[in-house]
Amino acid sequence: MAPSQAVMVTSLDGSGALPPSPFTSFARGTPALSGAILTGYGETFIDPRYHSHEDTAAVLDPTALSSVAALVARAFWKLAAGPGEGAASAAELEAIGVEPAFVSDLLDCLTRDWDCPAMKAFRDSEISNLKDYLQMSYLYTPPVPRPPTYYAGVL
Repeated sequence: MAPSQAVMVTSLDGSGALPPSPFTSFARGTPALSGAILTGYGETFIDPRYHSHEDTAAVLDPTALSSVAALVARAFWKLAAGPGEGAASAAELEAIGVEPAFVSDLLDCLTRDWDCPAMKAFRDSEISNLKDYLQMSYLYTPPVPRPPTYYAGVL
């Protein structure tokens, strides 16, 4: 997303085609299905950098991604609150925001440096879950009551 682009929400009328996405298959099977598709373009997708050596993380805009994340969070909040008496107010929805610095750090972590603190915390958590689930892993040695002697002989 270019820094000058604002986040726009548009409804798809009957004449427009969906951009290529997994949702297209679901919509064919269940036409009444509701869904949302996030794209980095408007009516047409024209980006000469796509799949070229210039298609790098440097073209990603953390501020625009923050806006999209806030929009998605507001939509989920509104859906979770439901209609009627418990519906989310405009003030509640407007209070939902995303910190651009966090998005920038996370974007850098995911696209450039997987050894960042956020990814390390995720990795450590996943390794811990695997240890618990598998009851052992190549990443650690299970505790032994006493250290091995490496003596090849009769007990």
